[in-house]
Amino acid sequence: MSEFIFFIIIIIIIAVIKDTKKQKKLTYKEKLEKGRKFERFIGKRLEKKGYKVNYNGEIKGKKDDGIDLVAYMENITLLVQCKNWKANGRKIKHNNIKEFLGNCEIYLSKNSKQKESKIVKVFCTSKYILDKSAEKFIEENKKIIRYEVVEFD
Repeated sequence: MSEFIFFIIIIIIIAVIKDTKKQKKLTYKEKLEKGRKFERFIGKRLEKKGYKVNYNGEIKGKKDDGIDLVAYMENITLLVQCKNWKANGRKIKHNNIKEFLGNCEIYLSKNSKQKESKIVKVFCTSKYILDKSAEKFIEENKKIIRYEVVEFD
């Protein structure tokens, strides 16, 4: 009888392991929509604070030049990159932050009238997903980039 119970326990363990491995992976289209929802969520939050928001990522898609949102209020312009990655998935590395900063400079060179306002570069994630190199880079460069975590599903 104890061998039978042991056998049942093993079957249950195998079933749980298989079920865990079957967790649905998102398609490319689903990942894009997940990112767009987060961008809209952040944009709406900024609008509630009084900013006029240009949904650059949603309007231009892959051609957004790495700037998902451009938000304006009086003499302030926010350039925002949004990442809605899983907490147990990929991590933001310092190269991701540096790429965003470079994209901001390119955007500003093409949009010279924004240079008249105070520019704030914001890297926003839905979970805390910075690796050590990104943490260090942001800490050393907090005068030129702001990192924010805004919880979102």
